[in-house]
Amino acid sequence: MRCPSCNKFPSLDLGEAEGEIGSCDYDTEKGELTIYITANLKLNTVCCGDEVKEGNFEIEITHDVGKLDCKCDEFEAEVDEISGCDRYETKNPRTGKPYAPRFQKHFYGVEGKVSYSCSCGKTEGKIDFEDEMQASSMDEIA
Repeated sequence: MRCPSCNKFPSLDLGEAEGEIGSCDYDTEKGELTIYITANLKLNTVCCGDEVKEGNFEIEITHDVGKLDCKCDEFEAEVDEISGCDRYETKNPRTGKPYAPRFQKHFYGVEGKVSYSCSCGKTEGKIDFEDEMQASSMDEIA
């Protein structure tokens, strides 16, 4: 991939991560809260800062809240923190042997915290979340 501005083969840098809550579902029988998050991460070129790749994440978090003291059956949630992260897979997961640097897989992802509360405000908390995808499966921005 080339930089659209200077036509070089650049390295990529983490761009801005964004996230929003899709919905919250509370199962009164099991006492589980399920939160659906839609997140987006963009990668920028190091040379010019142009956005060249984008990854969209659909994250589902299930958290055991337990039986509630109140009679609420609806929850609200919001994304408190979200940031981009990356890592390399340096070893073969099946054999444990290290990959040569050329064949290492690069993963980009999002991580953050979600805060939730019931409609009356008696039950509240925070949950950590994370998700990642391989760099080659991210969409190019035209």
